[in-house]
Amino acid sequence: MKHLARNIYRVGLAGCSALSSALLLLLVTLTSAHAAIHACKQADGSVVFQDSGCAVVSKPSETKSSSIEEIPFSLDKSWFDKPPVSPDRAVCTKAGCHCGMYSRKYKNGLPLAIADALYLDGSWHRLESTLIALELPDKNVFERADLRKERDEAACNILMSQKTLRLFGTKVLTDLRQKKRYAEERGLDNPEDCDAGDTMVCTYTEMVQLYDRIQGDIKALRRNARITEEQSLLEATANDLQ
Repeated sequence: MKHLARNIYRVGLAGCSALSSALLLLLVTLTSAHAAIHACKQADGSVVFQDSGCAVVSKPSETKSSSIEEIPFSLDKSWFDKPPVSPDRAVCTKAGCHCGMYSRKYKNGLPLAIADALYLDGSWHRLESTLIALELPDKNVFERADLRKERDEAACNILMSQKTLRLFGTKVLTDLRQKKRYAEERGLDNPEDCDAGDTMVCTYTEMVQLYDRIQGDIKALRRNARITEEQSLLEATANDLQ
């Protein structure tokens, strides 16, 4: 009797073990089936559930900041050509720029820095004149060394001006335009009041004058593309021949 009970107990254990194994297999199957369901986000933002993997969608390449890439003030792109020779690239912040061994500090603020940076025609003229002088055979070693320094400085000045205008030009001009409008609406743009000692009027008058100066320089550069020194010489020679 004891042997029969013992055998029944063993059969029961075996049955439980088989049942547990079956349940475990079922659980694993259900878990695997559940894990195979993929939630895939569509282009319109909706989510689709599917048993196959989601399609890989390549992300569009990010465009660079427009303040860096776009030429400000609709100036002709020739003013933003890269100099043919430059000792280094320009790195600029709101405090100033540096390029190679040359630097430019914005001690008087960004508005004045933008006004100075718009003197691109003068910087290009200086660079190209120096490059032409370096090609002349009548220069000694010391003269050539001085010309190379002048060339590098002129090239860096161009690069620093270009970078300053790209980074800060549009925002500075917008801020100055708003301040000019504010000054005009409240009568803070009368130079006579400034001469009388009104410091607030003096501050706004200077801003208005700087805005007008920047606008004038922008119009001058916008009207014309950059003419190289060689082109200028060729045109002058052609005029002389006529």
